[in-house]
This record gives sequence, C-alpha cells and structure tokens, in this order.
Amino acid sequence: MSGAPSRGDEAIDTAGRLGQLGQLLPVGAVPLHVGFGPVPPGHRAVDAWRAAPAPGDPRYLVPVGHAAARRVLVSHLRLREFRVRVQRRAAAAAVAPLAAWYRDRAVLRVSVPSDVADDVVDALFVTRHLVGLLPGAVGTALSLRGGHARAKPMVQLVDDRGDVVAFAKVAADPATAARVRRETALLHRFGDALGTSGPLRLPRVLAAGELADFTYSVVEPLPGRVRGGRKDDLERALPGLVALRDGVGVRTAPLATATLWTETLATLDDVLTGGSGGVPDGARELADAAAALAARMRATDAGVALPLGPFHGDWVPWNLGWAGSTQWAWDLEYGSAEGPIGLDALRWIFLVEQLARGQRVPAAVAAMRSAGPGLLRRLGADPADTDLLVRLHLLELVTSALAVAAAGRGLPLGLDDAPAVLREAAR
Repeated sequence: MSGAPSRGDEAIDTAGRLGQLGQLLPVGAVPLHVGFGPVPPGHRAVDAWRAAPAPGDPRYLVPVGHAAARRVLVSHLRLREFRVRVQRRAAAAAVAPLAAWYRDRAVLRVSVPSDVADDVVDALFVTRHLVGLLPGAVGTALSLRGGHARAKPMVQLVDDRGDVVAFAKVAADPATAARVRRETALLHRFGDALGTSGPLRLPRVLAAGELADFTYSVVEPLPGRVRGGRKDDLERALPGLVALRDGVGVRTAPLATATLWTETLATLDDVLTGGSGGVPDGARELADAAAALAARMRATDAGVALPLGPFHGDWVPWNLGWAGSTQWAWDLEYGSAEGPIGLDALRWIFLVEQLARGQRVPAAVAAMRSAGPGLLRRLGADPADTDLLVRLHLLELVTSALAVAAAGRGLPLGLDDAPAVLREAAR
C-alpha cells in the first residue's frame, strides 16, 4: 500500500475506520495504491467502493452505483440500534447529492500496477475471491467499525441491485483466524443438530477456507424482517438457550473434559510461554492474574461434575434476532463445542452490564453472581456452581483478550480492573 490511503494530498488516518480496510488487503504482496479518485497512471483498479456518508467520514464502503449503495445501506435496519438506523438512513438519502458534490473523489479505489496479472490478483485479493464464490454476488459492502482491539470490517456480499446475498468474516491474524475457523465448525455442528424448522436457527455456512494470508467464512444472510434484541431481552432469549441445549444435547462430566476448558487453558499456556508472540507490553499483570486463576481452577474446579453442552460464547442482544416465532443467533467466534450449561446466560449479564450499561468489571461480576443462581436453576444447572462459572467466565474472557493482544492488536478496553478481580477470584 503506497502509504496511507489518500484523498488528494490529505492522508487518512489508518488507525481509524479506514485503517480497517488494511485487514482485507494483501499488504506487502504486490504494490498497492489505495486512494479516492482516479487510479494513478500505469495502474488498474481491482476493487472500488463509494464512501458513505462522505470521504471524510467513511463509516460504510458501499457499491459505487447510487441505487445499489442506497439499498445496501438500509438493509437489515431492524437489527440495528436506533442511532445506527438513523445514520444509515441519512447516509442512504445523501448518496446522490454527495456523489454530485464529490464526483469521483467519493470513490475509493484499490489499484495495482497494470502489469500485475489477473491470476495474481485473484490469488491475493480476498474480497474478489469471496465474490467469485457466491452465485449472483457482484461486489462487497463493508461496515468499518470504531477502532478497538477486536474490530474487523463487516463484509456483505451484494448483487447488482445492492441486495445482500451473504455475510462474510475475514481474519488476517492468527488469533482472529482461530476464531473464524471455530465459528465455522460450530455453525456446522450446532446448525446440523438444530435443523432449519425449529424455534432457534443459526445461519448456514455457504463457504469457508483460506486465501493467501486470509481465513474466511461465508454464511447465508439473515432474513430481512429479523428484528434485533434489546439489553432487557434476556427473558425472551432464554428459550433459545434451552432449544440449543436440547437440540445439541447435554452430558454430566467433570469440567476438565469440556472443550471450553481445554481450549482456554491451551490458549493461555500458548500466550504465557511465548508460542503466539508472548505476553505483550502492558499485559503482564493481567497475564499473571490469569495464570494464578488458572492454577486455582486446575486444583479446585477441574474435577467438578457439571452439565456440559453447547456453548455459544457471545449470547448477547446484539447477536440475536427474531423473525416471527423463530429466534436467530449468530457470532459464535467465542463459542465452544462444549461448556457448562448456564454460562451463556451469565455471560449475557456480564457483557450487557459492561458494554451496554458502562459498568466496570467488579460491578459486572457482582451482577453475574446475583443473577446466577436463578438463571442456573432455570436452565437445569446447580445454583451452587455460580461462583465456579464466574471464575471460568473471567478466565476465558481474559485469555481471549491476551490472545488478541499477543496477535498485535492491543488489549481490549474495559479490563483495567480485571487483574484485581481475577486475583480475588483465585483465592
């Protein structure tokens, strides 16, 4: 990539939203130019998007054609929070007038030297590869999210009208690639068990694989009429957890035999021993606290018999929706083939408190402990296991954060209080 993507002589901050585009580009593989307006002499465009609402605020990269751009911007609006719905409707309404104002300067083009062959381009550019996988797909639309450690662009595959024909996830680093592969496996495993006619549906996997340094997964689009969840929807969401549990099955066995336990410990050990890049700067206190909690759990919790079953891993309002009587669930990146029954419901409490209500870690953990006994009882687990599940949640949460940091993305926000909480839980 020839420096930062540029608009005239003004560089765009690659640490911000547009910088996420780098996660989809083969940086370093071939000479690239990424910029608004015409391609440089001696180059040819290999991908292009219209920036919406405007080049200076590229929240969305959408098809260049006005009609398709408007259509994709207002797709699946019922899934989105009110603020985002307003932003997307405003951006859709402004496509034509802003295009007239900016003309070609609103179109972001990725180009390569003209002598780079088509087969080289096709073997390197994951967005072009994804389009080629899906009949009817002609391009992509990208939502560029605010910069945080776990952020990656949301990729939609669209047809010539701007209708979404698939959603895709693309990973460009080992930690994220592991999550994409895990989600693909769980969508197959859980989706096959649930079928397509029950009360809970998971998106079907349409394609998955690797291209150059990228790992990808492509799933069917959610129904256009699906409505998203709210932070106070846990009561409404519990039947879906029951359907997932009953559809996939449950066994009673020691925690040490659950895949969530073995995967978490393997990841933590990998980070602590330097196998994935080691403990990054600024994360040593957190890593030491996680190691102490893991040691305590190995000694006191690993042998405890629990009801074990499917674990979604991110069962929260923003990953759930309803279309009529059918509940949809997606984003299983943090899931596992088997974890303790009830942990998903406790994680809902923690993440809603932390992310939706802005609570710090100690308050979110206290909310888990308060709600835990009632939730576990309703889901067929022992209320007495609440503290054990809280410990496991904290260990997995921090372990995944350390893996993200070890991959070079930095620590996720909101964990300043976590070392003290983990040390307390390890006592």
